[in-house]
Amino acid sequence: MIRAARAGGVLALLTLGTITLTGCVGATEPDPTRSPSSTPSASGNPFGTPGPGTIAPTGGASDDEAAPDPNAATDASRAAFDALTAYCRPTLPKSQWIAELSPLLTARGVTAYETVDPAVVPCTAVTGEPAVRDGDDSFTFRINVPTDAGMYEVYVTRSYTTAPWLAERMSPAE
Repeated sequence: MIRAARAGGVLALLTLGTITLTGCVGATEPDPTRSPSSTPSASGNPFGTPGPGTIAPTGGASDDEAAPDPNAATDASRAAFDALTAYCRPTLPKSQWIAELSPLLTARGVTAYETVDPAVVPCTAVTGEPAVRDGDDSFTFRINVPTDAGMYEVYVTRSYTTAPWLAERMSPAE
């Protein structure tokens, strides 16, 4: 009985080893004179053919090096102005206040501002035009916006160059 169990265990190990090694058959050793980037696939792409839904590069800047958007500062300033205008309404019921503010905020902004009681918001109106404090001309800006309670700084961001600008944080400027 013990011999049969031991023989069965050895047979199982041999079968498993054969199955595992079968994947190695036919593998060739890499050519040390060729680098991975010098081995193009049939498509000419060294990384293989893009799958469905993959956007092929167009020769422009990558996401890491997005080209500056000439409208970014204007669009980001408009988003900051709109978000702060929606924020500076302390007389609204909380449910209406957050419902109208949320579409102008990032997900993190919604999470932060849904806990705010609008009655404690010190500003009641935006009193001037927004001005860019700083930014990267593609994905983030800090915008100064004057209110009746002083200058506010609005941090606006977008996840990619065609996404809408959304406010993440609005606070009195330091």
